[in-house]
Amino acid sequence: MRFKLIALVALLSPALASAQSSIIERIQTTQIVNMAFRADALPFSFKDANGQPAGYTVELCKRVAASMASHLNVPGLKVHWIEATSRNRFELIEKRAADMECGATTATLKRRFVDAKVVAYPSREAARPRSPRSKPT
Repeated sequence: MRFKLIALVALLSPALASAQSSIIERIQTTQIVNMAFRADALPFSFKDANGQPAGYTVELCKRVAASMASHLNVPGLKVHWIEATSRNRFELIEKRAADMECGATTATLKRRFVDAKVVAYPSREAARPRSPRSKPT
């Protein structure tokens, strides 16, 4: 069974562009990106046996950090992991304590207004069996 990865990136309005710019400048200056993760959202994000962030979305966020390091020309970019809960994960983003949230989060209309957030999850549609004649979506 195939799973599609749907990555939803929050759209930025001109009003948020300067906030995004300041986040990028801070990351370049400090060489640190702050990523929130849920310790209780298995298999998406959790603490491994050594107490370190692990899981599907944590691995995606590590790849995003590596890409950021390359694009921002910050070869020594470090990830500062911040443990989040289902109650405070968006607050961490809104208050700029975390630059990204790496957890199991469903995209909703209300949540699309939280910037600097990437949400990844397998779609339900991809989990259904396909007939040999069905066209890929």
